[in-house]
Amino acid sequence: MMAPPAQLTVSARTAVEASPSGSAPLLPPDDFEAGPWEGRDVRLSSRRLHSMVAVISAEGDIDASNAEAVTEYTLQQATSCRGLIFDLIGLNFFAAEGFSALHRISVNCARSSTIWTIVPGVAASRVLAICDPESSLPRADTISAALLMCTDQLLLRRPGHPWR
Repeated sequence: MMAPPAQLTVSARTAVEASPSGSAPLLPPDDFEAGPWEGRDVRLSSRRLHSMVAVISAEGDIDASNAEAVTEYTLQQATSCRGLIFDLIGLNFFAAEGFSALHRISVNCARSSTIWTIVPGVAASRVLAICDPESSLPRADTISAALLMCTDQLLLRRPGHPWR
C-alpha cells in the first residue's frame, strides 16, 4: 500500500511541508545544483550563460509565503558563480517581502564579490519604484542588457586590466 502524499501547509512567515514524521522547511536541499524548484505560487529555474553567470528566472508570485525560499534558492545558485542575473519578468505579483529578499541577495552578493543585477518586469518594477526609488539595487531592462552589465564588470575586475 502506498503512503498518502504529503500535504502542503503555508504560514505567513515560512513555508513548511507536513510529513508523517513532523514538518520540515520547504526549501531547496543543501546539495541543490542548478535546476527548477517549485514552491507556494512560484517556480524558479536556473541556467548558465557562459560559465560564470547564472540566470535565475521566477514565474508566478513572490510574497510572504515564499520569499524566504526564493532567497535561499537564489543564494545557493550565487555561491557557484561570479555573476548573477535575477529575472523577474515572469512574475504576476511581487510583494514587499520580495523586496526584502532582493535586499538580502544584494548584501550576500556584495559580501562574496558576486556581480548581480535584476531584470524586474512589471510586477517587481511597481514595488521597486516605491521601495527603491533611487535605484540602489542594480537593474536592467532585458537579460541581454543584464548579461552585458555583468560581463563588463567582471572584465574590469580581471587582474592586469588597465582600469583595475
